[in-house]
Amino acid sequence: MTRNPARTLLRLLPAAAVLLSLAACGGSGGNSADPAQTALQQPLPEGAIPFDFAHHLWFEATVDDSLRCNLIFDTGDTFLFLDSAFYATRVGPVSSLPDISLQGVGNGSAKMKADFGRCHTCRIGDVSDTTSTLTIVGDLRRIMGYRADGIFGMEFMQGRKAEFNFSRRYLRLLPDDRQPDSTYTRLGSGWLSDERSRLRVPLRLRVGEEVVEGDFLLDMGCGSGLILTSAAAREHRLDEHTPRGYEYHARSSGLGSERASRIFVADSLGIGPWRLSRIEAEFSRDESGALGGKQPYIGLLGMAVLSRFDLIIDFASGEMWLRPGREFDAEPPRYGSRISLTDRRDICDGWIVSGFIEGCPAREAGLDYGDTILRVNGRSPQEFPDDEWERMLSQPGPLTLTVKRGEGTQRIESRMMETPY
Repeated sequence: MTRNPARTLLRLLPAAAVLLSLAACGGSGGNSADPAQTALQQPLPEGAIPFDFAHHLWFEATVDDSLRCNLIFDTGDTFLFLDSAFYATRVGPVSSLPDISLQGVGNGSAKMKADFGRCHTCRIGDVSDTTSTLTIVGDLRRIMGYRADGIFGMEFMQGRKAEFNFSRRYLRLLPDDRQPDSTYTRLGSGWLSDERSRLRVPLRLRVGEEVVEGDFLLDMGCGSGLILTSAAAREHRLDEHTPRGYEYHARSSGLGSERASRIFVADSLGIGPWRLSRIEAEFSRDESGALGGKQPYIGLLGMAVLSRFDLIIDFASGEMWLRPGREFDAEPPRYGSRISLTDRRDICDGWIVSGFIEGCPAREAGLDYGDTILRVNGRSPQEFPDDEWERMLSQPGPLTLTVKRGEGTQRIESRMMETPY
Protein backbone atom coordinates (compact mmCIF):
# COMPACT_ATOMS: atom_id res chain seq x y z
CA MET A 1 0.00 0.00 0.00
CA THR A 2 1.55 3.35 -1.02
CA ARG A 3 0.91 6.45 1.06
CA ASN A 4 1.28 10.14 0.28
CA PRO A 5 4.08 11.97 2.12
CA ALA A 6 2.96 13.44 5.43
CA ARG A 7 3.08 17.19 5.82
CA THR A 8 5.42 17.31 8.77
CA LEU A 9 8.96 15.98 9.13
CA LEU A 10 9.86 13.31 11.60
CA ARG A 11 10.01 14.46 15.18
CA LEU A 12 11.99 11.90 17.15
CA LEU A 13 10.76 12.38 20.69
CA PRO A 14 12.89 11.73 23.52
CA ALA A 15 14.64 9.77 26.04
CA ALA A 16 16.71 7.65 23.79
CA ALA A 17 19.52 6.99 26.24
CA VAL A 18 17.72 5.38 29.16
CA LEU A 19 18.18 6.48 32.75
CA LEU A 20 19.06 3.22 34.46
CA SER A 21 16.86 3.22 37.54
CA LEU A 22 15.04 -0.06 37.14
CA ALA A 23 13.58 -1.79 40.16
CA ALA A 24 15.68 -4.52 41.72
CA CYS A 25 14.44 -7.94 40.72
CA GLY A 26 12.98 -10.09 43.44
CA GLY A 27 10.98 -13.26 43.85
CA SER A 28 8.35 -14.61 46.17
CA GLY A 29 10.26 -17.79 46.89
CA GLY A 30 9.12 -21.35 46.47
CA ASN A 31 8.80 -23.31 43.25
CA SER A 32 5.63 -21.81 41.86
CA ALA A 33 5.77 -20.73 38.23
CA ASP A 34 6.22 -17.05 37.43
CA PRO A 35 2.88 -15.91 35.90
CA ALA A 36 4.71 -13.40 33.69
CA GLN A 37 6.99 -16.08 32.23
CA THR A 38 4.04 -18.44 31.81
CA ALA A 39 2.19 -15.78 29.79
CA LEU A 40 5.22 -15.20 27.57
CA GLN A 41 5.59 -18.93 26.88
CA GLN A 42 2.03 -19.39 25.63
CA PRO A 43 1.52 -19.70 21.84
CA LEU A 44 0.76 -16.37 20.21
CA PRO A 45 -2.59 -15.85 18.45
CA GLU A 46 -2.84 -16.04 14.68
CA GLY A 47 -1.43 -12.96 12.99
CA ALA A 48 0.60 -11.87 16.02
CA ILE A 49 3.99 -10.26 15.39
CA PRO A 50 6.35 -10.72 18.35
CA PHE A 51 8.32 -7.78 19.69
CA ASP A 52 11.07 -7.34 22.24
CA PHE A 53 10.37 -4.71 24.86
CA ALA A 54 13.40 -3.01 26.39
CA HIS A 55 12.19 0.56 27.03
CA HIS A 56 11.15 0.60 23.35
CA LEU A 57 9.29 -1.73 21.00
CA TRP A 58 11.88 -3.64 18.96
CA PHE A 59 10.83 -5.57 15.86
CA GLU A 60 12.71 -7.84 13.49
CA ALA A 61 12.04 -6.29 10.11
CA THR A 62 13.01 -6.35 6.44
CA VAL A 63 13.64 -3.24 4.36
CA ASP A 64 13.59 -3.34 0.55
CA ASP A 65 12.70 -7.06 0.51
CA SER A 66 16.11 -8.35 1.59
CA LEU A 67 17.72 -6.07 4.20
CA ARG A 68 17.06 -7.67 7.59
CA CYS A 69 17.21 -5.22 10.45
CA ASN A 70 16.00 -4.20 13.93
CA LEU A 71 13.45 -1.40 13.89
CA ILE A 72 11.84 0.54 16.75
CA PHE A 73 8.20 1.64 16.56
CA ASP A 74 7.59 5.27 17.52
CA THR A 75 4.33 7.24 17.42
CA GLY A 76 6.45 10.41 17.63
CA ASP A 77 7.92 9.57 14.22
CA THR A 78 6.24 9.92 10.84
CA PHE A 79 8.65 8.56 8.24
CA LEU A 80 11.08 5.68 8.02
CA PHE A 81 14.33 6.61 9.80
CA LEU A 82 17.46 4.57 9.03
CA ASP A 83 20.76 4.65 10.89
CA SER A 84 23.49 6.18 8.73
CA ALA A 85 25.92 3.25 9.22
CA PHE A 86 23.20 0.75 8.29
CA TYR A 87 22.25 2.85 5.25
CA ALA A 88 25.86 3.21 4.09
CA THR A 89 26.61 -0.52 4.25
CA ARG A 90 23.25 -1.89 3.08
CA VAL A 91 21.52 0.77 0.93
CA GLY A 92 23.97 3.25 -0.60
CA PRO A 93 26.29 6.24 -0.05
CA VAL A 94 25.22 8.72 2.62
CA SER A 95 27.54 11.65 1.88
CA SER A 96 25.75 12.57 -1.36
CA LEU A 97 22.33 12.90 0.33
CA PRO A 98 21.11 16.47 1.03
CA ASP A 99 21.44 17.85 4.55
CA ILE A 100 18.45 18.68 6.75
CA SER A 101 18.15 19.97 10.31
CA LEU A 102 15.54 18.49 12.65
CA GLN A 103 14.36 19.81 15.99
CA GLY A 104 13.54 17.21 18.62
CA VAL A 105 14.01 17.03 22.36
CA GLY A 106 16.52 19.33 23.99
CA ASN A 107 17.88 22.78 23.28
CA GLY A 108 19.51 22.06 19.94
CA SER A 109 18.81 20.57 16.56
CA ALA A 110 20.28 17.56 14.81
CA LYS A 111 21.93 17.44 11.42
CA MET A 112 20.50 14.62 9.32
CA LYS A 113 20.41 13.45 5.73
CA ALA A 114 17.27 13.09 3.61
CA ASP A 115 16.68 10.37 1.04
CA PHE A 116 14.21 12.18 -1.22
CA GLY A 117 12.43 10.69 -4.18
CA ARG A 118 13.08 7.04 -3.38
CA CYS A 119 10.43 4.75 -1.92
CA HIS A 120 11.44 1.91 0.41
CA THR A 121 9.44 -1.15 1.38
CA CYS A 122 9.24 -2.08 5.06
CA ARG A 123 7.98 -5.46 6.29
CA ILE A 124 7.16 -6.33 9.90
CA GLY A 125 6.04 -9.95 10.20
CA ASP A 126 3.57 -10.51 7.34
CA VAL A 127 2.66 -6.82 7.14
CA SER A 128 4.38 -4.63 4.56
CA ASP A 129 4.18 -1.01 3.52
CA THR A 130 5.81 1.22 0.94
CA THR A 131 7.15 4.45 2.35
CA SER A 132 6.61 7.92 0.99
CA THR A 133 9.37 9.59 -0.99
CA LEU A 134 11.20 10.72 2.15
CA THR A 135 13.45 8.63 4.39
CA ILE A 136 15.48 10.24 7.18
CA VAL A 137 19.09 9.06 7.55
CA GLY A 138 21.14 9.88 10.66
CA ASP A 139 23.37 8.60 13.44
CA LEU A 140 20.60 6.74 15.26
CA ARG A 141 22.91 4.31 17.07
CA ARG A 142 24.59 7.21 18.85
CA ILE A 143 21.21 7.81 20.49
CA MET A 144 19.63 4.37 20.73
CA GLY A 145 22.59 2.00 20.91
CA TYR A 146 24.08 -0.64 18.67
CA ARG A 147 20.89 -2.65 18.10
CA ALA A 148 19.07 0.19 16.36
CA ASP A 149 19.04 -0.02 12.56
CA GLY A 150 16.05 2.28 12.21
CA ILE A 151 12.64 3.51 13.31
CA PHE A 152 9.22 3.16 11.71
CA GLY A 153 6.30 5.29 12.73
CA MET A 154 2.89 6.69 11.96
CA GLU A 155 3.15 6.37 8.19
CA PHE A 156 3.33 2.58 8.54
CA MET A 157 0.28 2.48 10.84
CA GLN A 158 -1.82 5.00 8.95
CA GLY A 159 -5.44 3.84 8.70
CA ARG A 160 -4.83 0.60 10.62
CA LYS A 161 -6.13 -0.75 13.93
CA ALA A 162 -3.41 -2.34 16.06
CA GLU A 163 -3.25 -4.33 19.28
CA PHE A 164 -0.08 -3.85 21.35
CA ASN A 165 -0.10 -6.68 23.89
CA PHE A 166 2.63 -5.99 26.45
CA SER A 167 1.58 -8.92 28.63
CA ARG A 168 2.56 -11.37 25.90
CA ARG A 169 4.81 -9.12 23.80
CA TYR A 170 3.15 -9.01 20.41
CA LEU A 171 1.62 -6.63 17.88
CA ARG A 172 -1.45 -7.70 15.91
CA LEU A 173 -3.34 -5.79 13.25
CA LEU A 174 -7.11 -6.08 13.68
CA PRO A 175 -9.97 -5.87 11.18
CA ASP A 176 -11.39 -2.35 10.91
CA ASP A 177 -14.81 -3.46 12.16
CA ARG A 178 -13.53 -5.47 15.11
CA GLN A 179 -14.35 -3.83 18.43
CA PRO A 180 -12.28 -4.42 21.60
CA ASP A 181 -13.84 -6.87 24.05
CA SER A 182 -15.23 -5.94 27.47
CA THR A 183 -11.83 -6.20 29.19
CA TYR A 184 -10.77 -2.96 27.44
CA THR A 185 -11.83 0.59 28.34
CA ARG A 186 -11.95 3.39 25.78
CA LEU A 187 -10.01 6.54 26.61
CA GLY A 188 -10.91 10.05 25.52
CA SER A 189 -7.99 10.08 23.11
CA GLY A 190 -7.90 11.68 19.69
CA TRP A 191 -5.78 13.47 17.12
CA LEU A 192 -3.59 16.31 18.33
CA SER A 193 -4.31 18.40 15.22
CA ASP A 194 -6.03 18.30 11.84
CA GLU A 195 -2.88 16.75 10.35
CA ARG A 196 -3.89 13.50 12.10
CA SER A 197 -0.26 12.50 12.58
CA ARG A 198 0.04 12.60 16.39
CA LEU A 199 -2.24 11.26 19.13
CA ARG A 200 -3.24 12.94 22.38
CA VAL A 201 -4.27 11.27 25.64
CA PRO A 202 -5.95 13.16 28.54
CA LEU A 203 -4.24 12.56 31.90
CA ARG A 204 -4.52 13.88 35.44
CA LEU A 205 -1.36 14.11 37.52
CA ARG A 206 -1.32 14.98 41.23
CA VAL A 207 1.88 16.42 42.69
CA GLY A 208 1.34 17.25 46.34
CA GLU A 209 -1.60 19.65 46.40
CA GLU A 210 -1.15 20.60 42.75
CA VAL A 211 -3.17 18.95 39.98
CA VAL A 212 -1.80 18.96 36.43
CA GLU A 213 -4.49 18.03 33.94
CA GLY A 214 -4.59 18.08 30.15
CA ASP A 215 -3.58 16.43 26.92
CA PHE A 216 -0.32 14.47 26.71
CA LEU A 217 1.31 13.48 23.44
CA LEU A 218 1.33 9.70 22.96
CA ASP A 219 5.02 8.97 22.43
CA MET A 220 5.82 5.27 22.09
CA GLY A 221 9.40 6.22 21.25
CA CYS A 222 9.91 7.71 24.71
CA GLY A 223 11.39 5.24 27.19
CA SER A 224 10.37 7.37 30.18
CA GLY A 225 6.90 7.40 31.68
CA LEU A 226 5.82 11.03 31.87
CA ILE A 227 7.71 14.18 30.89
CA LEU A 228 6.02 17.55 31.36
CA THR A 229 6.91 20.54 29.20
CA SER A 230 8.81 23.43 30.75
CA ALA A 231 5.77 25.67 30.16
CA ALA A 232 3.51 23.30 32.12
CA ALA A 233 6.09 23.12 34.92
CA ARG A 234 6.16 26.92 35.23
CA GLU A 235 2.39 27.24 35.09
CA HIS A 236 1.95 24.74 37.93
CA ARG A 237 5.04 25.88 39.92
CA LEU A 238 6.37 22.35 40.01
CA ASP A 239 9.71 23.45 41.45
CA GLU A 240 7.83 24.37 44.60
CA HIS A 241 5.87 21.11 44.65
CA THR A 242 8.80 18.74 44.14
CA PRO A 243 11.25 19.53 46.97
CA ARG A 244 12.53 15.95 46.94
CA GLY A 245 13.11 15.85 43.21
CA TYR A 246 16.57 15.71 41.65
CA GLU A 247 18.06 17.39 38.61
CA TYR A 248 19.03 15.35 35.56
CA HIS A 249 21.26 16.39 32.68
CA ALA A 250 22.05 14.50 29.48
CA ARG A 251 24.41 15.50 26.70
CA SER A 252 23.03 13.02 24.19
CA SER A 253 19.33 12.25 24.44
CA GLY A 254 17.35 12.09 21.26
CA LEU A 255 17.31 14.76 18.59
CA GLY A 256 18.31 18.11 20.02
CA SER A 257 21.26 16.70 21.92
CA GLU A 258 21.56 18.23 25.41
CA ARG A 259 18.54 18.30 27.65
CA ALA A 260 17.87 18.95 31.32
CA SER A 261 14.96 18.01 33.57
CA ARG A 262 13.89 17.49 37.17
CA ILE A 263 12.93 13.94 38.17
CA PHE A 264 10.36 13.38 40.90
CA VAL A 265 7.65 10.96 42.02
CA ALA A 266 4.06 12.12 41.47
CA ASP A 267 1.53 11.14 44.11
CA SER A 268 -0.86 9.75 41.52
CA LEU A 269 -1.64 9.52 37.83
CA GLY A 270 -5.19 9.28 36.53
CA ILE A 271 -5.52 7.59 33.13
CA GLY A 272 -9.06 6.70 32.15
CA PRO A 273 -10.70 4.98 35.16
CA TRP A 274 -7.37 3.92 36.67
CA ARG A 275 -5.31 5.63 39.32
CA LEU A 276 -1.62 4.75 39.55
CA SER A 277 0.22 5.70 42.73
CA ARG A 278 3.79 6.98 43.06
CA ILE A 279 4.70 7.33 39.41
CA GLU A 280 8.19 8.48 38.48
CA ALA A 281 7.93 11.56 36.26
CA GLU A 282 10.00 14.52 35.18
CA PHE A 283 9.57 18.03 33.89
CA SER A 284 11.74 19.69 31.30
CA ARG A 285 14.17 22.56 31.90
CA ASP A 286 14.56 23.16 28.16
CA GLU A 287 13.46 26.36 26.47
CA SER A 288 13.26 24.97 22.96
CA GLY A 289 12.50 21.68 21.26
CA ALA A 290 9.55 19.34 21.78
CA LEU A 291 9.47 19.99 25.54
CA GLY A 292 10.35 23.69 25.59
CA GLY A 293 8.09 26.66 25.02
CA LYS A 294 4.36 26.55 24.41
CA GLN A 295 3.11 23.30 22.86
CA PRO A 296 -0.36 21.93 22.00
CA TYR A 297 0.22 19.35 24.76
CA ILE A 298 1.46 19.59 28.35
CA GLY A 299 3.76 16.59 28.26
CA LEU A 300 4.71 13.24 26.80
CA LEU A 301 3.18 9.89 27.75
CA GLY A 302 5.88 7.25 27.27
CA MET A 303 6.58 3.58 27.56
CA ALA A 304 7.26 3.28 31.30
CA VAL A 305 3.53 3.99 31.85
CA LEU A 306 2.09 2.52 28.64
CA SER A 307 3.79 -0.85 29.19
CA ARG A 308 1.64 -1.36 32.30
CA PHE A 309 -1.30 -1.84 29.94
CA ASP A 310 -2.31 -3.73 26.83
CA LEU A 311 -3.35 -1.24 24.13
CA ILE A 312 -5.55 -1.12 21.07
CA ILE A 313 -5.10 1.95 18.87
CA ASP A 314 -7.23 2.82 15.87
CA PHE A 315 -4.88 4.83 13.67
CA ALA A 316 -7.80 5.78 11.41
CA SER A 317 -10.03 7.40 14.06
CA GLY A 318 -7.51 8.25 16.78
CA GLU A 319 -9.38 6.12 19.32
CA MET A 320 -7.50 4.16 21.96
CA TRP A 321 -8.47 1.38 24.41
CA LEU A 322 -6.56 0.11 27.45
CA ARG A 323 -6.70 -2.75 29.91
CA PRO A 324 -4.32 -3.46 32.82
CA GLY A 325 -1.42 -5.71 31.82
CA ARG A 326 0.91 -7.93 33.79
CA GLU A 327 3.12 -4.94 34.79
CA PHE A 328 0.18 -2.84 35.98
CA ASP A 329 1.17 -2.97 39.66
CA ALA A 330 4.91 -2.50 39.10
CA GLU A 331 6.61 -0.75 42.00
CA PRO A 332 8.70 2.40 41.47
CA PRO A 333 12.47 1.83 41.33
CA ARG A 334 14.39 1.70 44.59
CA TYR A 335 18.02 1.47 43.51
CA GLY A 336 19.97 2.38 40.42
CA SER A 337 23.25 3.63 39.08
CA ARG A 338 21.48 6.91 38.12
CA ILE A 339 23.58 7.07 34.97
CA SER A 340 22.37 7.31 31.38
CA LEU A 341 24.24 4.94 29.11
CA THR A 342 24.23 4.22 25.39
CA ASP A 343 25.15 0.64 24.52
CA ARG A 344 27.89 0.82 21.88
CA ARG A 345 29.35 -2.64 22.21
CA ASP A 346 29.55 -2.66 18.41
CA ILE A 347 32.28 -0.02 18.15
CA CYS A 348 33.97 0.38 21.52
CA ASP A 349 33.28 -2.76 23.58
CA GLY A 350 31.36 -0.79 26.17
CA TRP A 351 28.66 1.60 27.29
CA ILE A 352 29.08 5.34 26.71
CA VAL A 353 28.04 7.69 29.53
CA SER A 354 25.59 10.35 28.35
CA GLY A 355 23.89 11.68 31.49
CA PHE A 356 23.65 11.79 35.30
CA ILE A 357 21.12 12.42 38.00
CA GLU A 358 22.12 14.99 40.63
CA GLY A 359 24.13 13.43 43.46
CA CYS A 360 25.09 10.33 41.45
CA PRO A 361 27.85 8.60 43.48
CA ALA A 362 29.72 7.48 40.35
CA ARG A 363 29.73 11.07 39.07
CA GLU A 364 31.09 12.32 42.39
CA ALA A 365 33.74 9.58 42.26
CA GLY A 366 35.00 10.85 38.89
CA LEU A 367 32.85 9.33 36.11
CA ASP A 368 32.34 11.87 33.30
CA TYR A 369 30.28 12.46 30.17
CA GLY A 370 31.66 10.53 27.22
CA ASP A 371 33.50 7.95 29.32
CA THR A 372 33.28 4.39 28.03
CA ILE A 373 32.54 1.78 30.70
CA LEU A 374 34.67 -1.30 29.94
CA ARG A 375 34.02 -3.37 33.07
CA VAL A 376 31.37 -3.40 35.82
CA ASN A 377 32.25 -5.22 39.04
CA GLY A 378 34.87 -7.19 37.14
CA ARG A 379 32.68 -8.18 34.18
CA SER A 380 32.96 -6.80 30.66
CA PRO A 381 29.86 -5.50 28.85
CA GLN A 382 30.26 -8.27 26.28
CA GLU A 383 29.47 -10.84 29.00
CA PHE A 384 26.02 -9.38 29.65
CA PRO A 385 22.85 -10.28 27.73
CA ASP A 386 20.90 -7.20 26.71
CA ASP A 387 18.61 -7.27 29.75
CA GLU A 388 20.92 -8.66 32.46
CA TRP A 389 23.21 -5.64 32.64
CA GLU A 390 20.26 -3.37 33.45
CA ARG A 391 19.12 -5.71 36.23
CA MET A 392 22.65 -5.81 37.63
CA LEU A 393 22.86 -2.01 37.60
CA SER A 394 19.67 -1.79 39.65
CA GLN A 395 20.86 -3.91 42.58
CA PRO A 396 22.03 -2.34 45.87
CA GLY A 397 25.70 -2.61 46.71
CA PRO A 398 29.14 -1.44 45.57
CA LEU A 399 29.84 -0.42 42.01
CA THR A 400 33.36 -0.76 40.60
CA LEU A 401 33.84 0.61 37.10
CA THR A 402 36.75 0.39 34.70
CA VAL A 403 36.39 3.25 32.24
CA LYS A 404 38.21 4.47 29.16
CA ARG A 405 38.78 8.20 28.80
CA GLY A 406 40.83 9.32 25.84
CA GLU A 407 43.73 6.91 25.45
CA GLY A 408 43.84 5.84 29.10
CA THR A 409 41.76 3.77 31.50
CA GLN A 410 40.97 4.25 35.17
CA ARG A 411 39.15 2.47 37.98
CA ILE A 412 36.25 4.19 39.75
CA GLU A 413 34.90 2.93 43.08
CA SER A 414 31.28 3.87 43.72
CA ARG A 415 27.96 2.43 44.89
CA MET A 416 24.39 2.12 43.76
CA MET A 417 22.14 5.02 44.71
CA GLU A 418 18.85 4.54 46.52
CA THR A 419 15.98 6.38 44.89
CA PRO A 420 16.18 9.76 46.63
CA TYR A 421 12.46 10.54 46.86
